[in-house]
Amino acid sequence: MVESRMNCKRIFRKSWILICSGDFPDDIYTKYGGYQMGDKDPYSVFHLEYKPTTFLLVFHNREFFKCIALDLINVTTSECLPQSGAPEIISNPNNQITCVNHAFLMADELASACTTRQLPDNDYTAILYANEEKQSFLHINENSRCSYFGLNNWMLLLLLCLLWLFIIFRLR
Repeated sequence: MVESRMNCKRIFRKSWILICSGDFPDDIYTKYGGYQMGDKDPYSVFHLEYKPTTFLLVFHNREFFKCIALDLINVTTSECLPQSGAPEIISNPNNQITCVNHAFLMADELASACTTRQLPDNDYTAILYANEEKQSFLHINENSRCSYFGLNNWMLLLLLCLLWLFIIFRLR
């Protein structure tokens, strides 16, 4: 089941430990279709400090590559602990987040693609899209299809067609 952004609250004010960072692999892009990802877009994988089966995927922002630990303050603001130096605030008003409260195969595959460490399978994944510009919020539904505002793509097409027909008949 996919949680709404509001139900992702349990991931905030927690310490996340970096597993690895990399560029979105071709084979995973092909397999999953991207979900707001482009081929070779940057990503980082973190796990919850006290629960290594809870993953955080951060997409689109290389700033997170330097973080060995991360504290998500809220959707738009994170505190990054770099390998050396003082903690830094990473802020982006265009961030978007969604949570998957079951095993999410893509998260395991992304972690395996950027590290050789043996990791436990995830049982919960938070996904942070650290977008540089505002985008429509897309999320992954239970059937791993892309949807817009939670509507199936066919339902959205049907609604647009009905709206178009309504406009045509009103103009006559």
